[in-house]
Amino acid sequence: MRVMPKKAAGAQRDDAIAGLGSLESRIMEAMWRLGEASVREITDEIAQAGSPAYTTVMTVMTRLTDKGLLSRALADRAYAYRPATSREEYARSVAVARVRSLIAEFGDLAVAQFADELQEVDPVRARRLGELLRRRR
Repeated sequence: MRVMPKKAAGAQRDDAIAGLGSLESRIMEAMWRLGEASVREITDEIAQAGSPAYTTVMTVMTRLTDKGLLSRALADRAYAYRPATSREEYARSVAVARVRSLIAEFGDLAVAQFADELQEVDPVRARRLGELLRRRR
């Protein structure tokens, strides 16, 4: 029997980056695109209808710094922020943590489910995954 995942109550929107909230995701996408920015530059970069206030963006950027996703240095009288990791490195760390958690919690069932899911993968992608596995062995 194949177990289909259920969408958790309060699940993140599809545009959010795994492990981050919607505003955190928007800020990190802007940071990865810009490379370095101030709170004001990020606030302007993500501006749209219903955009968060400057102080909200500042608070979230401080939290992202505390989480280790951003670094900051004082430049003049304001902080200049930079991504502490690339988008790819962040995605890899989240994937590793989730896979390890699933295997720790569900053991062989999790591994079997991964194998079942591979049956649904596009053949071109399946070949790429197979090549990746062969290189890692």
